[in-house]
Amino acid sequence: MTQLELTHITQSYREAGSRLLAIQDVSLSVAAGEFVTIIGPSGCGKSTLLEVIAGLQQPDSGTIILKGESLSNRLGRTAYMPQQDALLPWRTVLNNVILGQEVGRGHRRQAKQRAQELLPLFGLEGFAHSFPTQLSGGMRQRAALLRTFLMGKDILLLDEPFGALDAITRHELQAWLLQVWGHFGYTIVFVTHDVEEAITLSDRVIVLSTRPGHVVMEVAVPFARPRDADAMRYSPEMTALETQLYQALRHR
Repeated sequence: MTQLELTHITQSYREAGSRLLAIQDVSLSVAAGEFVTIIGPSGCGKSTLLEVIAGLQQPDSGTIILKGESLSNRLGRTAYMPQQDALLPWRTVLNNVILGQEVGRGHRRQAKQRAQELLPLFGLEGFAHSFPTQLSGGMRQRAALLRTFLMGKDILLLDEPFGALDAITRHELQAWLLQVWGHFGYTIVFVTHDVEEAITLSDRVIVLSTRPGHVVMEVAVPFARPRDADAMRYSPEMTALETQLYQALRHR
């Protein structure tokens, strides 16, 4: 079943009195429970595309169908995590992760109970009453992801959630994210600059060109799940797929 379908999406900005085309004629679909990653050079419109899906921007043209419905008002229909964790420094971890439900006027007591149940799965057990300044970068990202999961939406839009982390922490969180995703079975659209990360996590990888971003390649990842990221990393199949994607990026 298709959860998300974009057809001929074009989006532009007004800058210094002129029109700046960000993405052009982008079409793609995502099935229920699928993990799809979008890669492309800086400034190609990856984040813009997520914002359009989330309803934070309206496209100049094209249609967006969520769960079979063509919607102009998409705010609140998906869970969106921007590049920065955006944790509020004056709120504890527990109060940060339930923020989305509070804004959506959810039941605060139930939200706290659900969050406390999930803290161990998200590696945050014992940190419910800690403040963001007391957390490592990896733990802050876990908290931000828990806040996104607690929105209760089955389509998650994740914009480079591990981009600012060191390589070891990033690899640890990739493995953890796959575990959590397998637990919940959500549909994920993930943005990254990291080709290896895209392959490790995804069912499919979509490559965008330079601005204006448009789809230049779509590749199915052949590795079975569950995945052993360390074994994948040094396999000939991984090397071949990385080469294919880098060539697509290089000849954009």
